[in-house]
Amino acid sequence: MEMGDQDKSSESTVLVYAGPSRASSLIDRVSDPSKLQIVHQSGSFTSIQLGDGRRGFVETRFLNLPIVTLKLNADNVPMYQSASMNSIVRTKLTRGVLIECVGCEVEADGIKWIPIRSPHGQTGYIRGDVKTSKPSRYHWLRNVSTTGLHNMWMGACIFFLGLLVTVVSYFVMRTVMRGPIIYLLWYGPMFAGAGEFMFGAIQVRESIRIQRRKNRERQRQQ
Repeated sequence: MEMGDQDKSSESTVLVYAGPSRASSLIDRVSDPSKLQIVHQSGSFTSIQLGDGRRGFVETRFLNLPIVTLKLNADNVPMYQSASMNSIVRTKLTRGVLIECVGCEVEADGIKWIPIRSPHGQTGYIRGDVKTSKPSRYHWLRNVSTTGLHNMWMGACIFFLGLLVTVVSYFVMRTVMRGPIIYLLWYGPMFAGAGEFMFGAIQVRESIRIQRRKNRERQRQQ
C-alpha cells in the first residue's frame, strides 16, 4: 500500500498492522478507534487489542489519545516500562511531582495501568490504584522562569518603596511647613521598579510561550 493510500484511509478508518511498522501485514481496519483497548504505547505505534481478542498495532497519531496533567499523591511510585509487574522499573516517582497521562487506561493481568510521561520526559506505566489528583490551577508556575518572577518581585518592591517614601514625605512636609509644600519625590526608584517589573513580566511570558511550544512538540511526537 502506498503512502497516499494510508493517509487517505486514515481520514475515516485506522489501519491495524500485525507489527509496529507500515511494512507489516494489514490485519484489519477500524472505523472507531476510541473503542480499541490500548495494550502498550511506545513511540509512533501503539499496541492494541480488537474486540475479537486479536492484537495488533496502529499509528499513535491516529488515536487522539488524551493528555492530562496529574499530581502524584504517593511516595516512591515505580514507573514500569510496560503494563506489567514483571516489567523493568524505569524510575521511581516522588510525592507531589506532576506527571502527564498520555493515553487511555489499560488493563493487564487483572491490574489497571495508566500510561504516563514523567517530569524528565520518560514514558511508562504506573498502577491505576496510585493516588493522583488534579494539580493546582497555578501548577504552571513551576515551569516559569524563576529569574523572571524574581525580577517582577524586586521591581514591585522598589516601586512601592519609592511610592511610600513619596507619600510619607509629602504628608510630613505638609504638616511641618506652612509655606510652599516641598517633599521628596522618588521618581527614580518608582520608574526603575516599574521597569524591572515589566522586564520580569516579559521574561515570564516568554518562558510560558516556550513551555507551551515544547508541550505541543511532545504531543505531536506521541
